[in-house]
Parts: sequence; C-alpha cells; structure tokens
Amino acid sequence: MSVDSFTQNNGIDEGEKDIRWINVGSKPLGELKIPLWIAMGGDNSKMVAIVAGIHGCEYAGILAASRVFAELEPSNLHGTVAIIPVANPPAYSRRSRYVNPIDNLNLNRTFPGDMKGSMTQRIAFSIFKKVILHADYVIDLHGGDLFEHQLPHVKYFATGDDKLDLSARELAMVFTEKFFHPISPEQIFTQGALFIEAAKKGIPSIIAEAGSEGKIEEGDVNFHYRGVLRTLQWLGILEGNYQSNKCKYEEVLNEIKLQSDHGGMFIPKVRVGQEVTESMVLAEIRDIRNNVVESVYSPISGIVRMLFTTGVINTGDPLMRLWKTQKTKEKA
Repeated sequence: MSVDSFTQNNGIDEGEKDIRWINVGSKPLGELKIPLWIAMGGDNSKMVAIVAGIHGCEYAGILAASRVFAELEPSNLHGTVAIIPVANPPAYSRRSRYVNPIDNLNLNRTFPGDMKGSMTQRIAFSIFKKVILHADYVIDLHGGDLFEHQLPHVKYFATGDDKLDLSARELAMVFTEKFFHPISPEQIFTQGALFIEAAKKGIPSIIAEAGSEGKIEEGDVNFHYRGVLRTLQWLGILEGNYQSNKCKYEEVLNEIKLQSDHGGMFIPKVRVGQEVTESMVLAEIRDIRNNVVESVYSPISGIVRMLFTTGVINTGDPLMRLWKTQKTKEKA
C-alpha cells in the first residue's frame, strides 16, 4: 500500500486539509464512525499516522492531536499527516477505562483486528487497513487511564531488524523529553498493541505516554504536542527548524510489575518519579481495621514509573511499576 492510494481513497488532493470518516459498523440507533483528519502538502512521498483516543479516558493525547491538526497548514507540509483523534468513540463517549463498553474488549490488545469480529475488532481492522498500512511512520498517543499515575515516556518495539529498530529508536528520542523504553520480544506482556503490530509490518512506530487519572493537565498535553511537532519537523514533513529538546535521556533497561498478595486498602509510601532502593518499603496494604496485612518492598533500585491509584485492591491486583534505567548520550 502507498500514500498515493491513501489520499486517493479518501479524496484528498495536494494542498488540501479536510475531515473524513471511517465507517466501522452500526449501533441500534445509528452508524459507528471514526474521525479521520488529513492534511496533504505538496510532496506526497511520506505519510505519518497519528492516533489518539485508543483508550477513551486518556485525554491529553486527544487534545494534543486536536491542537496539532488545527495548526497544520498544507502549504507548510512536505508529505501527508493523517490524524485519528478518537480511535475508540464508544469508550470516549462513555468515559470507559481500558475497554470499549460495547463488547468489553481493549482496543490496544486487538490490532490488527478482524473484519468479521466484534465491534472493537472491527475498529482495529478498519484503522489498521485503511490508515496504518499506508503510513511510513506511526505515532500512538496514550496516557494514564482513570486509575493510573505515571511518568511521561515513549516506547518502541525492538523487532531485531536493525534498520527498522534504529528508525523507531530515533523517533522515540526525538519525541521524548527524557525517558524512552525499547520493548524486546521477550518483554512483551500484551499482544495486539498498535505500535507493536505496526512494527511487525515494517513501519517505524512509537507509543507516547503522558497523562494520569483521566485528568487534563497542560504539561501532559504539551508533552504530546511538542513531541509530535518535533517529530514532524525532524522527518522533514513539517517546515521549521528542528531543534533538539536537549534533554538528558534515560533508557529503560527493564520494567518490574508489582502485584498484591492481599486485598485491602492500598497505601503508597512513594511517589511517581521517585528513586527507590532495593528492599525499600514502597507501600502498605491495610485491612478494614487499619492493620497492616502486607508491606510491599522494592525488588530493585530504580525509579517509580507508575502507581495504580485505585485505593482498594484485591489479591493479584497491580500496584505499581518500577524501572531500571541508564543514562544515554544525547542524540546528535
């Protein structure tokens, strides 16, 4: 597939900026459509696909995508930018965390989808076939869902293809403002994520994470907004002098997930972004009579990447994630 076929299929001409819709299926009272915003410059040799709203309550990426499209002018573009601002309209409309309320499936575990599957599988199939497979690069904007508080960062999937992985790594380092995380096949704990499935098709792809607990914080929106603009300029698609963010990069070597052994009230003793040491007490779990039933100790020295802020948890529920990182030279 190519950029030309994408623009022809969507009826977009050189120098045009417009809104299209991807038809997925129907609900009892009407059609389910996904918004597709397209801006095409004079040179149609490259295409970047930007996706937000795969999870309906991750608002920072949605708002950033909207701001980017509002500012794009075809006269300043040397390529095509395709933006899906809300990939999961049912979840967005219902303020549903993680899943599409129609079939209770997680869209970011469903790519590349199934044209004959349930609604979420059909959404994934439509996005992947009609947009992603035409793109030269993919940027997926995410953030902490309703019960997640996390550090802004960028991930890419390290496939083992040196050329592809270098392109994705460069995208991640251009976009991020500090942390980036190469995910190897051995580290994948979920299947069907958009950035992973796109990489498997040979498309350099990243997933950017910023935003927490369903809140709209300007710093999180700007992380996505600035990252997208820097990336478009670095790729030569958007006119402007690309300027490195001059950050001190930290590359994530490993991520540790901590789960509870007891149910009760989850009382964190650390904050997101805090450096911790091995054997340090990270949290307590207390019963209804305020007795400590479990103390949670750090298995490593590292950084608190995410806290799950549910307050009340069951045995086996996620509590937090820790990173082991190393400082990496600034990109030239």
